[in-house]
Amino acid sequence: MNNILMLLTILFICLRFIKIDADFPLDVSSLGMIYTDEGWYTNGAIEKVKTGSWYKPGEQNLILNIPIIYLLQTVTFSTLGPSITSARLTIIFCFIIMLLAMFEFVRRKSNITSACVCVFLISVNYLLFAYSRFAILEIPMMCFISLSFLCAVINKKRFLILSILFMFIAILTKQIAVFSIPALMFLYYNRFKWCSIFAVIPLVLYLFYISIMGGIFSEFSDYSKFQTGRIALGTIFTNFMSAINNSIAFVPFIAAGILFFMPIRSLKKDKFLLFSIVWTACCFLFFPMTNYQPSRYFVMLIIPMCLSFSILISNKKRIIAATIIFTLLTNGLGISYYLIKSKYTFKDMCHSISAIVGDKTLYGTMANTISLETGIKSKTKINDLKDMGYFVTLGSKEEIRNILMNYQVTTIGKCNVYNRKVDLFRINRR
Repeated sequence: MNNILMLLTILFICLRFIKIDADFPLDVSSLGMIYTDEGWYTNGAIEKVKTGSWYKPGEQNLILNIPIIYLLQTVTFSTLGPSITSARLTIIFCFIIMLLAMFEFVRRKSNITSACVCVFLISVNYLLFAYSRFAILEIPMMCFISLSFLCAVINKKRFLILSILFMFIAILTKQIAVFSIPALMFLYYNRFKWCSIFAVIPLVLYLFYISIMGGIFSEFSDYSKFQTGRIALGTIFTNFMSAINNSIAFVPFIAAGILFFMPIRSLKKDKFLLFSIVWTACCFLFFPMTNYQPSRYFVMLIIPMCLSFSILISNKKRIIAATIIFTLLTNGLGISYYLIKSKYTFKDMCHSISAIVGDKTLYGTMANTISLETGIKSKTKINDLKDMGYFVTLGSKEEIRNILMNYQVTTIGKCNVYNRKVDLFRINRR
């Protein structure tokens, strides 16, 4: 059974390298922001490779806020050159490292069967498949969290230091990694009780880091205020119920399995199962705090849920067999269908717009992502228009109203991307 699980895991890892530059799965997220994020999280790395500087004038430069993704992408772009494909390869390799770390972590704390089931569920999950091929922050964050947990259970002092370092790097990758700190504290406590306090060191380091950067760089403070603005404590109950509904929708079989098998297991006797529940609960605590719950946020919740389920069924061969069959018939077929029916509307739009823009500058929230694929000059904000430029938008009324008020605007045309209309305008100074 373990051999079958590992072969299937390797198969679905390999499938991630097929059609990397295809459109993101439409049924995973319908948010317009999905178009802008890849360019947002790579523009500094592109600038570093092209000019030697992280800073791009007129942009929101996030190298100080979330430096890890820029460092990773700079290494990739220096080797392969900037493109959507190379940016997504970085995330795939982070996903593979995360899987290896999770396998060894679970094997050490539970058994080989639990480890095989866990990485199989993670590798075949449709949502995780989609986001492990998309150049954003969640998968690298989970990669470093997994490495932190693995180092925490290796009985050598230097690995305790590495565990703290990896958790700090995870927080620098994306701040919501702090919700995994209580789980890290649990691991430290079970190793040596006096070590548990060390788990807060990554948070202390991060607070020290932002206090220094926030006092020196205004853009760092602006980004922090933007993130804080998404907290919505006044709607905790509504957010909580929304998170439950989304969690069940993304992993219904695993959620049902956890609820079914949990009452028949003793958490006191199985401390690793208790750890997995603590990790899941801590990640879930994030969601009631915000009414902004895009599907990518659930990456950090699905992984500990897969871990909990794999521990619960590790000694039940028939349940494992049923899990394999059900997972392949749902998520596996979904992935296969997506790869067979993949389209390239976003990539085609990028090159169509590039041919029109030429050596001019493209503006708009999508501009950096289009530039990632084509290399054209791009800026998110219009603050230095000297003669003529182009503006691309998903049809935001506010964006269109702003350019109509301040510039002479000529409509060039529309492109169909992900079944959405993308407007392209030529703009001149009045």
